[in-house]
Amino acid sequence: MTSENNRLPSDGRTESRLTPAKERRGINFLWLLLSLFVAVVLWLFVMTMLDPTSQTTISNLPVTVINDRTEDHELFIRGGLASTVDITVRGTMRDLTRLEGMRDSIVVQCSLAHIDETGQHPATIEVILPAALQDSVEVIRISPQELMLEVVAYAVRRVPVRVDISAVELDEDYRIDEDNIRIESIGHPDDVIANRLTVSGPADVVDYIEEVTIVLNATQASESFTQDVYIWEFLDAYGATIGESDLTFAEIVMVYVPVHFVKDVPLAVQIVAGGGIRQEDVESSVISPTSIRLQGEREILDGIHTIELEPAIILAELESMSQDFLFPVHVPVNGVFNVDRVEEATVSITISGVSERDVVVENFRVNNVPAGISYRIVPPISVRLRGPTASVQALNADDITVVVDLAMQGAPIVAGRMGAQATVNIRGAPLVAVIGELSVSLEIETDAS
Repeated sequence: MTSENNRLPSDGRTESRLTPAKERRGINFLWLLLSLFVAVVLWLFVMTMLDPTSQTTISNLPVTVINDRTEDHELFIRGGLASTVDITVRGTMRDLTRLEGMRDSIVVQCSLAHIDETGQHPATIEVILPAALQDSVEVIRISPQELMLEVVAYAVRRVPVRVDISAVELDEDYRIDEDNIRIESIGHPDDVIANRLTVSGPADVVDYIEEVTIVLNATQASESFTQDVYIWEFLDAYGATIGESDLTFAEIVMVYVPVHFVKDVPLAVQIVAGGGIRQEDVESSVISPTSIRLQGEREILDGIHTIELEPAIILAELESMSQDFLFPVHVPVNGVFNVDRVEEATVSITISGVSERDVVVENFRVNNVPAGISYRIVPPISVRLRGPTASVQALNADDITVVVDLAMQGAPIVAGRMGAQATVNIRGAPLVAVIGELSVSLEIETDAS
């Protein structure tokens, strides 16, 4: 059988025809294209021929300050100026669309030319549209339209910075050299000078700032390091925190923290026996402080075991059985620093088991008397003895002899009274000594006299 839609013509070719459904789909597509074309034409007609007026709001436009001479008058605007404003504009849709694309060319400015003293001052916001749209677009609202400014005295001050190092953990035998912590501004050297931060703002705030605190971040250290640290807080003279909302300062600073090896080195002093006092008679010798803390290279400090106080203590020169001596403290090695800055040390000496006794001498001997010279020793002659208590108490006057050697006097022997240096011999008491030098008076006579 032969289908009606595919009949064979008399010449033998097959005849093809569209179904009704396909014909309808083709007609619908043509109508769709025609509708779209008409819509575009209508839109172009409205936009180009009619172009209705509308309005829109452009938000967050930055405010530019002009004619600002407040700093010249040493004035400050508390709270600052509004940083942005919103404007509502009216114009054709085409111009408003153009304006949206040119928002960077919209000028919003506020003049401060009239502000030359403290107090409350109004300041008007002015908006200038791009020149190409000034005649076709109207600004109908500015929010805010006017600013009420509180103007106060302005001040600049350099405030000392205290560094809180409590969060830094140090390896054993290391310390932070707090006196040499260095604080620098990042990018603006003048913001920090000699560890003082430049702070500016309202005088009634700046003038009360006594200290700036920064807190180091937690870290483990055995060598010097640097950190970039935020300013932590401002303090007044009573340690109370001062708000910083109106202050201008470098918010981040670089802190150099020197870390050094330290060692506690004991102090020592040499004690020399004599004058009837033996080493074992020294009941106590106390040095205060007992040690000092040194800072330097570890290799150097490992070779320092004591710091010797000079000069030595001569026991023969003691003035009492309990005496204090003051010594300067010197660090003998270059490159080593006295961390505690101890400049003096006190040594307290206490002697026990030693006594002193004054004895009137009865025995005399004069040696090397020149020919033709006669003499007489002028009494009394008293000597002070010192030594172990038992030995001193056991001595008698007969055990002590004063000896004068005229050949050792260093001066011509002439008639009259002369003073002569003498020595003392003590029999049977080698541990007892005479305190001080002894001088006796002689009456000299010559044959010529």
